[in-house]
Amino acid sequence: MSGDSPLTDIKLITKWIKIFKKKKIDVVSELWGYFPAGITAPIIKTDALKKSLQKTQNKSDLEHVTKFIFSNPNLFKIFLDKPSKKETYPKLNLCIDEKSDYVFVKYIIQKNIKKKLNCISLIDYIKKNKNLLKINYKVNRKSAKYHKIFFDKMKNETRN
Repeated sequence: MSGDSPLTDIKLITKWIKIFKKKKIDVVSELWGYFPAGITAPIIKTDALKKSLQKTQNKSDLEHVTKFIFSNPNLFKIFLDKPSKKETYPKLNLCIDEKSDYVFVKYIIQKNIKKKLNCISLIDYIKKNKNLLKINYKVNRKSAKYHKIFFDKMKNETRN
């Protein structure tokens, strides 16, 4: 899990850990373009990280640890989870990359401090308070480019 995603859905991650153990695969992640950004965190086998480190010295691959793995699906066993309809809201970004993201996420947490937040409850809250999306809508998401290229190819091959 990364520090820029304080609203990661623990129930979802627990589900993915079960899939990871049961299917004995290298990576469990999301089928990109459906879940809100910042809700998920890939489950990655240590050996898969070691393998990707051995096979690349590209600075971008080293910074974004899943980039090499997703760019080389022939080298890794990857399971991509597609969310339910209630978990789908790709326009919602809960990652903290810039100050406006921090303001956005902090506000959500403060207004929901007594609630157990998960993907569905966060989407419901935002849909009822759509004006909040204006807080960080101008943020340019740099990592989205490589995700989009890979996952556009994979959409038809979802392994659910």
